[in-house]
Amino acid sequence: MPKKTLAKCPRIVLTTTLNEIKKHRPCRSGWETLTESLGKDFNPDEKIPLLTILKANGINDVLWARRAVENSEEKKRILKSFALDAAEHVLYLFEKKFPEDNRPRFAIECAREFLAGTKTKQELAAAADAAYASRAAYTAYAVREKEIAWQAERLAQYLEGEL
Repeated sequence: MPKKTLAKCPRIVLTTTLNEIKKHRPCRSGWETLTESLGKDFNPDEKIPLLTILKANGINDVLWARRAVENSEEKKRILKSFALDAAEHVLYLFEKKFPEDNRPRFAIECAREFLAGTKTKQELAAAADAAYASRAAYTAYAVREKEIAWQAERLAQYLEGEL
C-alpha cells in the first residue's frame, strides 16, 4: 500500500493556464474537453488547478498537462511522490513473479528517502541502477514467455497443415 508521502505537507495547488497549455500543443480532443468544461468566457491567463484538469479530462491529460506547470520544488516533489506511489501500488505484480528480487522495492524506498533528504544522489543512482537491471530482467522474462507462446502456436499451424 503506498505511503501517504504528502500527508504532512501543507496543501499546494499546482496550476497552469490555457495559454501555457497551448504552448505545448495539446491534442485536439483534450483541449476541447478542457475548454468546454471551463466555459467559453474563461480567461486564457487565469490559473487552472491541475485538479480541475484531472476532473474534467482524466489522468492521462493531467499527467500530460504537468509540462505546462511552472517548474518549482513543490511541483517536482508532488509529481515524484505520485510516481513513487504509483510504482509501489503495482510492485506486488513484480514481487509475485520474482519474490526474491527486492531491487525495485529498495529503489522506491531509496527514492522516498532521497526526497526526504536522508539519501544522497549517489545512493539514489545506485538504487536506480539496480532497479533498472531488475526491469531489464523482467522484460526479458516477459518477452521470453510471449516468444514461447508464439513458437508453440506457429508450430501447431505447421503440424495442422495450415502453413
